[in-house]
Amino acid sequence: HAQKMGKTFALNLSSAGLLELPKIQDRLRQILPKANLVFGNESEALTLAGALTNTKDNNAEWHVACAAVEIANQLSPGSSVIITRGAKSTLVATKKLRTKKLTKNNAATTTTTTTGSSSSSSSRRRE
Repeated sequence: HAQKMGKTFALNLSSAGLLELPKIQDRLRQILPKANLVFGNESEALTLAGALTNTKDNNAEWHVACAAVEIANQLSPGSSVIITRGAKSTLVATKKLRTKKLTKNNAATTTTTTTGSSSSSSSRRRE
């Protein structure tokens, strides 16, 4: 509905325990591509990424970043995942937009499509 109305759809992962339930995982697989923003903490991100990839991982900082990118890969282009990590900096992963580059070659016009993968960045919280 949000997509049809041109509105932003934000999703809060809400609970790592809920994300372990197969019914919830199935529903999330359906709605993640429609989300523009996904919020969660590091345990929720690890749980969801594990469900999406059928793997379990520990909560090392590198694995949390990989989890954020894995979730972002499920979203539509231009969408972001925001992962809070307590006293640590917040992690943001964004799926890049697809861009089209038009070039003229004599009388013909060609279109080149460049697809991007997810990128992640970390930002410090101000206190």
